[in-house]
Amino acid sequence: MDKIRYRFLLIISLMLLIIIMSVACSGQSQQKRAQSGQGVAQPEGQAELLLSAAASLNVVLDEIINGFQEQYGIHIEVNYGSSGMLQKQIQQGAPVDVFISAGSKQMDELLEQQLVQDVKPLLRNSLVAISASKVNVEYHSLDELLTAISSDHIALGQPETVPAGYYAQQALTAEGIWSSWQDRYVYGKDVRQVLSYVEQGNAQLGFVYATDALSSNAVQVVYRVPEELHEPIEYPIAIVANSKQRDIAQQFLSFMQQAEWRDHYEQSGFQVVAQ
Repeated sequence: MDKIRYRFLLIISLMLLIIIMSVACSGQSQQKRAQSGQGVAQPEGQAELLLSAAASLNVVLDEIINGFQEQYGIHIEVNYGSSGMLQKQIQQGAPVDVFISAGSKQMDELLEQQLVQDVKPLLRNSLVAISASKVNVEYHSLDELLTAISSDHIALGQPETVPAGYYAQQALTAEGIWSSWQDRYVYGKDVRQVLSYVEQGNAQLGFVYATDALSSNAVQVVYRVPEELHEPIEYPIAIVANSKQRDIAQQFLSFMQQAEWRDHYEQSGFQVVAQ
């Protein structure tokens, strides 16, 4: 009788051990999926849109995204960064539904590779030089500006990946002074980092968009770069070709182009492209 009871208890113990191990493994698997962003289900009935947008749109887009989410009950997951970096992510197959670039170059390359569709011009911007120091002098050229400020560090975005840095390089090259200041350039991964360098005093001068300068109380515009020195600064918007939410993406594009947002864009320093 004792042997039967012993075997019975042994079987029960083994079964409980198997159940505990199964639950633990399942919990670890769910945790790993959550950490990697895979297999995490949205609440039932909750659609989601994945948006990649140029870092210079951070301030102006937040209110629009909130308005879209409130009106349609659709969650928007937004990834801000340099347009070149976001372009590479799309080329590598990142799950993105809508892309807004701060440069036509990045969007044109994606369009040529058939990775985006329904490309539309959305906004325009302008390039400015900023400083954290108070300056009351009017400068007539970039050479005069850089010489007068005697800057040890000049901040700009990486020209290969940051459109604002690319436009700054074009302007400095057009005036024949790009090479002469190269030992003083400090490169940022996006235009918001360039703004931060100047705000924190890590650079005496920086090249950003007019909209970035407008969003900060810690810097002032010391020079507005003439538009003829660089390519037009345009922000195209498009649906990514492999989007799984094409209808929602189209809905978001239409929402962003509504006339009610014109004042919001302009107050942030952008110019709206007529549709």
